[in-house]
Amino acid sequence: MGLSVQATSAERPTMSTQSPHQDRSAARDWSVVSEQSLTRLVAPVQFLGFWSAVLLPMALFPMLFSGVAGEHLAPFTALVVANVVALVVGRDYNSD
Repeated sequence: MGLSVQATSAERPTMSTQSPHQDRSAARDWSVVSEQSLTRLVAPVQFLGFWSAVLLPMALFPMLFSGVAGEHLAPFTALVVANVVALVVGRDYNSD
C-alpha cells in the first residue's frame, strides 16, 4: 500500500512594476557610478605605487649591502616583491 504524491510546480509569473527599459537604464546608471568610483580610486593608487617604488629601494639597498638581506631573506624578498608591484602599479602616475 504505497502512497504516491506527485508534486506539481505551478509557478506564477511575477509581475514587475518596472519595464525592461527601466531595468537597463538602472544598470547603465550603476555602471556609470562604478566607472566614476574606479576613476577616482586609480589616481591615489598610482600615487602610492609610484612613491613606494621610489622609496622602497632606500630600504632594499642598505639591506643588500650590509648583509642583512642574507640573514633575513623572507623580509628582503617581500620588499623586493612589493617594489616590483609598486613599479607596475605606479608606472602611469602623472604621465600627462
